[in-house]
Amino acid sequence: MNLTSDTLIDELKNFIKEYDFTSISTNELARVGSKLYENGLVDGHVAGQFISGNMAFDEFGNQTEKDVKYNAIAMFNQMLGDTQAYASTWPMYAHQESFKVVMRALLGANQVINALSYFANSNGGDLSISIQA
Repeated sequence: MNLTSDTLIDELKNFIKEYDFTSISTNELARVGSKLYENGLVDGHVAGQFISGNMAFDEFGNQTEKDVKYNAIAMFNQMLGDTQAYASTWPMYAHQESFKVVMRALLGANQVINALSYFANSNGGDLSISIQA
């Protein structure tokens, strides 16, 4: 995820600073995901993870608890871990294309939310994080 315009960098940074990803609602997370998607910074699957938020739905499939605050960083990490554990338990599903899409979306959501948390409080204008061993 690279931003090329200084104006876009400043706008996104100011937008992201409004949110605390350790205490965010599904409505707020959906706004973030939509903004990232509109700016071409994430694909539809990652944006969908943000929009689905805490995955609370009623028996009719309608989202519920959309204003309840939760730690999205921990939640996405837990969802990824649970899905990876499921793949270990049921390896036949891990090879299906739909499962691979879900895993890429969860991995992307984890990477993006951690990068955004760092980006909002950094002086840099790059959403990528370099890690050297």
